[in-house]
Order: sequence, then C-alpha cells, then structure tokens
Amino acid sequence: MVIITQGSEDIVVAYTNEPERLKHFPVSPLKEDEIVDTNGAGDSFVGGFLAYKLAGKSVEECIDAGVYAAKQIIKMSGCTLPEVNDMKL
Repeated sequence: MVIITQGSEDIVVAYTNEPERLKHFPVSPLKEDEIVDTNGAGDSFVGGFLAYKLAGKSVEECIDAGVYAAKQIIKMSGCTLPEVNDMKL
C-alpha cells in the first residue's frame, strides 16, 4: 500500500493486492483563516495514521486519524502540540 497526500485534495491509496487498485479519500479543507503553518503536516499525518494502524484500525480510520493530526498541526505556529489532545483511540 502506498498513500499519497495532496494537501486539501483527495488522499490516494494505491494497492498492489486489491481488485480496486486506487482508492480516493476526500479531505475536508480548513477555512483559510485556520491555516497558520503547514510545517509538520505530513509528519503529523504519518504519526496519526501509524498510531491507528498499530491499534488495528481500518485504513479509513487510519486516514481519518492522520488527517485529524495534520489539521491540528496546521492550526499552530511551528511544530507545536495543542494544549489539549481531544483525539481518542
């Protein structure tokens, strides 16, 4: 499986062992005034995705977790964490 993120565009997941080789997952964009800094968004996506993957969640849930994590970082200046983490496994 290969995952391609494209900012606010669909996330594309490419499979080698599935009948449907490509799956697209829509990303709901942030409002322009919520975007502070995109530094670390990709790393945050990977962290959220892998945390859910290790917890045995579905690909869809893993992608949702990755998008959530990336959106939280994008709303912050620099690579800082929000004061409160409201994401639960």
